[in-house]
Amino acid sequence: MKETERLHNNANSKNNYDGRPQPELVIPSPSDFPDLAVMLKAAFQEKNGCSSTDKAINNALKAYQQYRDEYPQKLEHCRVIKQNGIVMAGCQLQVAGDPGDFSFPAYARHELQPGEVYVEWIACHPDHTGKGLGSMLLRWATDFATHTVGAKVLTLDVMKKNVGAVRLYERKGFCIKQNKDAVDAFFEGLLVFCCLGCKYWTVLNMEKPLEVEPETK
Repeated sequence: MKETERLHNNANSKNNYDGRPQPELVIPSPSDFPDLAVMLKAAFQEKNGCSSTDKAINNALKAYQQYRDEYPQKLEHCRVIKQNGIVMAGCQLQVAGDPGDFSFPAYARHELQPGEVYVEWIACHPDHTGKGLGSMLLRWATDFATHTVGAKVLTLDVMKKNVGAVRLYERKGFCIKQNKDAVDAFFEGLLVFCCLGCKYWTVLNMEKPLEVEPETK
């Protein structure tokens, strides 16, 4: 059954949408795929690197159409935030049994470790930043990975240059992993450098340990 969650904001918060429909956190439907692809392109505009705008949109659109046709369970691990039918932000998790991100070549896709849930992407359209949507999505990702999947750790990758995102993740309980193999780290950085340029040379691997709170009697 399709899960729909309404996002409630504090009445005194700048995120209060007074007099307008509240944003909803939902599993994307096929009709959302075009808006989702455009949102991703806009959110990662400067990271499109050697890909053109049209190619970036088409890659994302084709990936989600393929998930729908071949791996529908992967869509269950995605959420978008919509308001008035507009996709404002979203998050895609990779859970055990899911394929990697089809918008990337096979060699660049993440390989899950036992007990891990990986945040493939978390993004917000530039027109809707500053509304706390990223925090909402991280809260969903943490809750889903902990209580639905039963994972031990939630991981993600972020460009070191993206200081704002790094700080947000740290506030939400993520820490930088220090145990990545030096050779793997070098070639990962080289791949990013070739596609995006020296500004994005360093990729930080971050993780958040997950613990299920014991039930109270």
